[in-house]
Amino acid sequence: MKYLVQLKRWIKSTGFQFSHLSKEKYTCPICGYQGSFANFVLAESEIIKHSRCPSCDSFERHRLQKLVIDQLKKDINFGKMRMLHFAPEYFFQEYFKPLVGEYITADLSMNKVDYKVDLTSLPFKNAEFDIVFASHVLEHIKDDRKALSEIRRVLKPKGIAILPVPIVGVQTIERLSEQKGQLMLIEAAGRLFAEGFMFKLVLVGDGSFREQIETAIANSRLEETVEITGWATEAQVQQQILADRAMVLPSFAEGLPVVIMESLALGRPVISTYVAGIPELVEPNLSGWLIPAGSVEALVTAMRIVLQTPVSQLEQMGEMGRQRVAQQHNIQQNAEKLAHLFTINSLSYS
Repeated sequence: MKYLVQLKRWIKSTGFQFSHLSKEKYTCPICGYQGSFANFVLAESEIIKHSRCPSCDSFERHRLQKLVIDQLKKDINFGKMRMLHFAPEYFFQEYFKPLVGEYITADLSMNKVDYKVDLTSLPFKNAEFDIVFASHVLEHIKDDRKALSEIRRVLKPKGIAILPVPIVGVQTIERLSEQKGQLMLIEAAGRLFAEGFMFKLVLVGDGSFREQIETAIANSRLEETVEITGWATEAQVQQQILADRAMVLPSFAEGLPVVIMESLALGRPVISTYVAGIPELVEPNLSGWLIPAGSVEALVTAMRIVLQTPVSQLEQMGEMGRQRVAQQHNIQQNAEKLAHLFTINSLSYS
């Protein structure tokens, strides 16, 4: 059966290779496939390019996790570890089984697992496992705090829990919502328009807050100045960023916004707020401007500066941002950093 599965994979991936000979070539660190990757279609207007390995069906998150484990292997002897893998991906099962001392799989709904259990109520003793691995599981559990408590209970002291979860949506440009500060952005645009500035403000995205934003646009008589595009494809987003002088994200709450990384990577400076991880990306007066969240005055000032700054200077700022993103958000370097963090307090095995 194992060899039949491998044969089917080889036939599928080889056929994909020959039909995409002129496309970009990549290497999958999980199965070793070399060639083009498939796009992942979420919806008609939502396509993630070069996402799925045509051989093992892994996605970006899986390949990053594999790179992290490879780094951990340099410092930890997995051969003596007992591992619990919740919601196991089949390609990771093949990888982990020969890697660890004892490999146990579990899930609430999957059939081919060792234990059919709820992550909030595990049937294991305290401190049974050296590693618990559950990728993109916690976001599907209503009481995630209880699940985390159970994971902590079954982990040995200084054990390792690898629990990746998504922190951003699939839309490249932000959804229209109150926490993104778009009403404040409309107010700032109205003040600049009243000062005599001629400009175009484009909001790329959509959401339940769109009606309130459209009302604010109409009340400020900015119908010819502000445009809402709705959801856009990856290519459309990139075209829009490149067509603009700068990107504005006056959020009240964020994590580490991908849209800021995208804008800087495309050489466009950014106006944003001193919230969460944003200051890690935007260097004030070097690659953009940071303002206090909720300050319309500060937002008006930053937008005024952008409109008055020569394009050549904005391009220089954008280039500094591009270099910073390239240096700090390299996938290989980040995998090594994650692996280092995992090993700081982990058990020593000999």
